[in-house]
Amino acid sequence: MSAHRLRRTAGAAVLALLAPLVVVTLVAPAEALTQTVPVSLDGTTTQVDRITRNGVASTCGSAKPFPGMAGNATTYNIATYEYVAPSTGCLTIARSAVTCASSSNLHLAVYQKAYDPTAPQALYLGDQGSSNDASTIGVDVVRGRTYVLVAMNALNQESCSANVTFTPADDTTPPETLMTRAPGAKVRDSSAVLTFKGDPVGDVSGFQCRLDSAAFAACESPLVLEGLLVGTHTVAVRAVDLFGNVDPTPAVATFASCDLAGATRQLGTAETAAAKAAKAVAKAKKAVAKASSPRAEAKARKQLVRATKKAKAAARKVVAIRQGMRACAE
Repeated sequence: MSAHRLRRTAGAAVLALLAPLVVVTLVAPAEALTQTVPVSLDGTTTQVDRITRNGVASTCGSAKPFPGMAGNATTYNIATYEYVAPSTGCLTIARSAVTCASSSNLHLAVYQKAYDPTAPQALYLGDQGSSNDASTIGVDVVRGRTYVLVAMNALNQESCSANVTFTPADDTTPPETLMTRAPGAKVRDSSAVLTFKGDPVGDVSGFQCRLDSAAFAACESPLVLEGLLVGTHTVAVRAVDLFGNVDPTPAVATFASCDLAGATRQLGTAETAAAKAAKAVAKAKKAVAKASSPRAEAKARKQLVRATKKAKAAARKVVAIRQGMRACAE
């Protein structure tokens, strides 16, 4: 595994994988993404006439036809709220804490993409049917798409407010990850920059990155890698959505870091460390041979195991650097 350091610079995230990291992804249930927002009918926006309350609340799985207009010349206060669906499936919308003189003077409807007060039938998706807290809206939505909630007076023009709660469906569909910038086949430096994004954009809550054989760790785009050992490296990036679903097919970039001047210094340092580690093994072996008691021998053997492990790792690093230098020279 290549050594490099973690820092932030100019908004860029630099990946730190100096030690193995375990990333635990907790899947968020729909309840964790339930959102309650206030809506205020303050008279800022109004419309003449309103949709008919036909007593039939919209339910998921069966599209409700537009109920028609009440057919009057009354002016009503309205308010809108844009909602981006975090999951595909049944979205439940409910109201509470209505401050109107009569709780029946506030009605909710929902539309796809946008709402035009002059054409309330356009892009209609559903409504409460009845203006009360018990009448919830159930509509089928698609993850990442925008929907517009419309709150409106239902009896007469009145400034009042309410809270509206959105409860999305549980989501088990993972996002996609796209690499938007990656190094070329060979980089004449010991650093590299990568950029990436998730799809759908509104569904992605973060990313996890991995360099070579290290564990995945949280990261951001752009990703800056520094202090890379000479040789071939592979970076894998996977998007994570709001429900904790992880892309099972990460975006991957493979390239060679070919800072040969830096590699020469790296090789010298690695060879010195390998020679030191080899001496530590020899010293540990002598300690085992000279042990004067079973207890002393057991202690010496433990030291020998540790020294041997370090020596093997140091030797592998020397080999990796030499192989990388040969690959870059081709």
